[in-house]
Amino acid sequence: MTLFRLVLGDFERSLDLNFEKFTEERLAALVRRADECSQAKEHLVRSVVDALTPLAEVPSERPSKKQRTYADAICAKLGKTLPKEAEVDIQAMSRFLTEYAPVYRRKRIEERLQKHSGIPLRTEVKTIDEN
Repeated sequence: MTLFRLVLGDFERSLDLNFEKFTEERLAALVRRADECSQAKEHLVRSVVDALTPLAEVPSERPSKKQRTYADAICAKLGKTLPKEAEVDIQAMSRFLTEYAPVYRRKRIEERLQKHSGIPLRTEVKTIDEN
């Protein structure tokens, strides 16, 4: 069995591929040849990239209408602009909501308290990093 290892910066995962004996021997020979010849290496790299690229081009899941509505409310209240990638990618939307939803909720609570008590509340909010 050949072990295929993909390493991207600090992100490392391994994937065991169950090749037939002949295929495993042929791949080992290609890698050895790539170590010895720059043209063979370029060809092997190009072939692997061409084979794996379609797997990575699966479209990402889009944010829900509920997430978009919540993000729009956050943007309006905090004077932010929703990043373009958050409009089309659920992970980017999640990052945006994780960053700004707590500030949005705190601001809404402060506004409600001020409205009901008549006592002005502080207008600046310090983050943990600013202390």
